[in-house]
Amino acid sequence: MRNENFCSTIKNTTMKNRNYFILLLMTSLLCLNNFSSKAQTAKDVFDSNFPITYLGIDFSNAKCYGEGARFDAADITQRINDLARNEYEKYNLGEALKKNSVNIKFELTEKLNTNIKDDNFFTYNESDLNKLDEASIQKIVSKYNLSGYDKGLAVVFIVDNLNKSTVEEVVWVTFLNISTKKVIFTEKTVAKAGGFGIRNYWARPFYDIMKNIKSSLFKKWKSKYGA
Repeated sequence: MRNENFCSTIKNTTMKNRNYFILLLMTSLLCLNNFSSKAQTAKDVFDSNFPITYLGIDFSNAKCYGEGARFDAADITQRINDLARNEYEKYNLGEALKKNSVNIKFELTEKLNTNIKDDNFFTYNESDLNKLDEASIQKIVSKYNLSGYDKGLAVVFIVDNLNKSTVEEVVWVTFLNISTKKVIFTEKTVAKAGGFGIRNYWARPFYDIMKNIKSSLFKKWKSKYGA
């Protein structure tokens, strides 16, 4: 009888330990998953040792306005995207953001840009310009297909408009959490167009935006969002 009671006690203790271990394991996995999906914050944007994935330039929600501004939208916008990647030393995002590690992965924006239709891209209605805001940027990012991308921090340049009349391009510099597709913060920037040829003319603003981030915007954003 004593042996049976002893065996029963041992069995119950073993079951309790096993259940406790399973509960502990599940809690740990939940916390780990929670951490990986929510770890990216504004602070990580300004941490030079925290890597970032560069998604490229997204023209898929942009409008081009003004007389004499028509061109093959899908071709030119993707050629600008290619330029930002192929001449990375000139359009150096890592240097602008003071990042030690930048993963260049433009497949998403490449697909978006090559599917642009001229009828949706060009406009002669000025009210079509400057319609993007923080809420609409989040909606755009939420629709991104980021399956297969590493978890972590990403940045994408989302173009609002190319204005031939004012010779300006309006771009939202957008930082996001890849896992959750939640925008960490996004900032509207404006830069002058210029240069020989259509591609170079509309690519020039990105060169100046990189310079502006490096010289002043990075410091301004760091002060604004805290680090």
